[in-house]
Amino acid sequence: TEPASAPRSIVQVEANLLRFPFFSLHTKGLREIDFKEVRGQRVENGQTHEFVFRVSRNTDHVYPGPLSRKAHFALLSLLRRQGYPFRNPIAFTWRQLAREMNTAYGGATTTGRLKDALLSTLGAMIKSSYALKSGPSRESLPTRERGYALYAECLFTNDLLSDGTVADRNYVT
Repeated sequence: TEPASAPRSIVQVEANLLRFPFFSLHTKGLREIDFKEVRGQRVENGQTHEFVFRVSRNTDHVYPGPLSRKAHFALLSLLRRQGYPFRNPIAFTWRQLAREMNTAYGGATTTGRLKDALLSTLGAMIKSSYALKSGPSRESLPTRERGYALYAECLFTNDLLSDGTVADRNYVT
């Protein structure tokens, strides 16, 4: 066992994304993948529930693959560096994101690929019935007709912000 005075490090992960597939782990055929779905049964409060976890893509973008996953975890790392309490949106430059991803930055080519990766994650919708859990209580999140998403918005440098100014950086909410 660990002594009471030993320092603890907290590993922050989204437990739901560890249990259910969101990102494809390969690049082959991403345009042909329209959705991934997991079905099963779970017992909660003595009752058996059928659960469904389904992630579908926006047809304008490919299904989120390895680059989307890497960019997502880099964004979480940048968010963690902000410190608690976390603030939305996460602001970053393309060089920062590439560095956090441990990827070489190659200018416009890299920027285009990263934009596509973020937009494919933005466009992916999660539909869940009794599959997703929330907070310390570990209660199931309610089924919502409109679904869930990892990102609410992606704004890129030179996009118009809600206050009428022009973005000087990239933002993911």
